[in-house]
Amino acid sequence: MANNHRSDLHWAGILAVIASMLLVGSPALIALANAEEANSSHSPGKVVVASSPVYLADKNDKHGGGSSGGSGSGSSSDSGDTTTTNNGDNNSSSSGSGSSDSSSNEGDNSGSGTTDNQEENEETSASGANDESGNDDSQAILVAQEAQQQDDEQPETPLKEEEKSYPEDTYPDSYFSDRPLKKMELQRYLILDEDGNAVSDAKPGDSIKIVASYKNLQQKEQRYALITQIVDQDGVTLDVSWSMDMVESGGYIDWFKLWKPSGPAVCTIKTVVWSGVGENPVPLSETSVTAVVVQ
Repeated sequence: MANNHRSDLHWAGILAVIASMLLVGSPALIALANAEEANSSHSPGKVVVASSPVYLADKNDKHGGGSSGGSGSGSSSDSGDTTTTNNGDNNSSSSGSGSSDSSSNEGDNSGSGTTDNQEENEETSASGANDESGNDDSQAILVAQEAQQQDDEQPETPLKEEEKSYPEDTYPDSYFSDRPLKKMELQRYLILDEDGNAVSDAKPGDSIKIVASYKNLQQKEQRYALITQIVDQDGVTLDVSWSMDMVESGGYIDWFKLWKPSGPAVCTIKTVVWSGVGENPVPLSETSVTAVVVQ
């Protein structure tokens, strides 16, 4: 009777395994094979019930599902009538697969993260380089603008006297500090008759021409007054005339005067250049003197 009951339980277990097989698939077949092998290796008086195929299937699904599933070896105990066999290999396989997947995912994530970080660093470096280049250009522009502004603000320095170009044989003011009468230098001084010949005597009523030429030795233009005075032997002034104008640096004053003596006399003709005929004039040349005898 007891044996029949155990046999019924045995077949009931087999039917339950078959039903689970149909519902779950290959993991149930593995469990059934393990159960049959365990039953065959035990004494006929004991029944070994395999772990639930549904449980095995759930574990396989949770751990990534090892499709190779190896043989499940469990340990049996004599202390009870029923021994439960756990699929240790499947656990190991599942754990290994999970570890591999985790390692793979971590590797992928690590590699991807490293690449992303490198790209971000390169972009940051490039951006920083561009910013530094832009800053250098901006600083160079600011420095150039400041230099230009300083040049614009500086007053123009007048050229020194020695740097200017002056006519030949002209001198600065310092040259005339002890030569005040050399500013206008006499070039020629003549008494001419009507034919242009130089003479020293004339007849009353003849026309004579007084010719004088001066050069401005200053390195600047000069306003002048050329004055001529004719006196007789008694110091009586017979004629006075002047000519006023402006002469440039290194320029010439060419002057002449026509005069007719009225009677016999020994006449002295004096010519001089002054700075003007107004207030406080100063002489610019020495007095040139010539004589003509009228008889």
